Amino acid sequence: MRYNVGNDLSVQGVRYLILGSILYKDNAHGDEWEEYRLRNHDDRSESWLSIDMGNQEYEMSFMIGASKAPDGFKLVDSGTQVVRGRAGNVDVDMGETAQYETWEDASGEHTYSVERWSDEVEYSRGMYVALDDIKDLGPSPDAKKVKSSSSGVGGLIIAMLVAVAIGMSALFFGERNNTDVAKLLNVSGEYVLVKEASTSNDVLVYATAKSVDDASKDIINKLEGEVQSVKEDEDGTTVALLTGNEYILVYEDVGKDDFDDGDDTQASSEEQTKAPNTGETKTGAEAQDEDEEEASAAEDTATSNDVSAQSVSELISNAASRTLVQVTSRRHAYTTDKRPYHSRYLTYRWYRTFYRAVAYEADTKSYSKDESSYSNYNGETSVDSTSTSAYETYARSIRQQSADAKKTSGGGTSSGK
Repeated sequence: MRYNVGNDLSVQGVRYLILGSILYKDNAHGDEWEEYRLRNHDDRSESWLSIDMGNQEYEMSFMIGASKAPDGFKLVDSGTQVVRGRAGNVDVDMGETAQYETWEDASGEHTYSVERWSDEVEYSRGMYVALDDIKDLGPSPDAKKVKSSSSGVGGLIIAMLVAVAIGMSALFFGERNNTDVAKLLNVSGEYVLVKEASTSNDVLVYATAKSVDDASKDIINKLEGEVQSVKEDEDGTTVALLTGNEYILVYEDVGKDDFDDGDDTQASSEEQTKAPNTGETKTGAEAQDEDEEEASAAEDTATSNDVSAQSVSELISNAASRTLVQVTSRRHAYTTDKRPYHSRYLTYRWYRTFYRAVAYEADTKSYSKDESSYSNYNGETSVDSTSTSAYETYARSIRQQSADAKKTSGGGTSSGK
């Protein structure tokens, strides 16, 4: 981002405090722009500053009630905007989309905008400003008065203030909100850790009798607004969830006997997996064989602390099929292309595609010193942004409930797009 949350900004001589920021991209047009949520130091009113360096357009706008374009205004731009990054006190999810329209008056100086999100429509009026009229005044003495975001959509303002205090020169979008999904599942009683699948503390796999749908919604609910992005694959058998520091995959367990069944296991021209510690590439089917052997070997060496087959059997005795939940760090997803335990190839492909489309760009900044597992990746690099899934809507409602609860108890709440 060009400007840091917690800084003061002068726009046409008026001093504002930056409460939050959002990075948008229109994949169809290739445009990318930043928007900053501002609070006026004098009257505490809020407005938004849009910075589009590519098109050299800089706009100040403020929210208004439901309306239609004023007489004399004409439509000059429209499309689908995708949230590619965010920081501070803003109410958006990574990967969330909205249909937008921009209208201008005859002079080309004043604007009217519409954003159609999955659960609401927002309207605003504004005007263009010159880049020279925007000045970064540095860390604000009033930054401590900024209430933390209760929606978990970009990290706590408190963490940002600490960063400002120690003189960080930049705050990257998508900064980490530290979740611990394993801790939530461990105390649930409805999830059993399948340790034989977990050769590293960075990869934990849980089994549950819940369906993929129920388990995904349960995890969203347990995270209380900390889900940054969530989406299911085309057939609805795999759901990927992203928090600030973790990547969770919920999927159907195909079992060891079915690990190589059907067309799901065939190699794809879009993706090959790279053999560990070698330059050799393996097809999807070969990688599955290798993963199955590794999982079997790990099971043979399981310790007495491992969950017994009897325990897992009891867990799924009344279920038609078993659902697995893989919990890893985002760093693991960035650096490792290992296929999830007991998964179909289509599950593996969604695991890779979703991370590449939603998290990879931001994580390249965080893990720049690590070797990326996507250096030879030739699969899909985007996900459908034209529709909002039921999981995205559910995650947004949970986040809002969490925000309302904290607001009622005296905490802050995010607002605005």
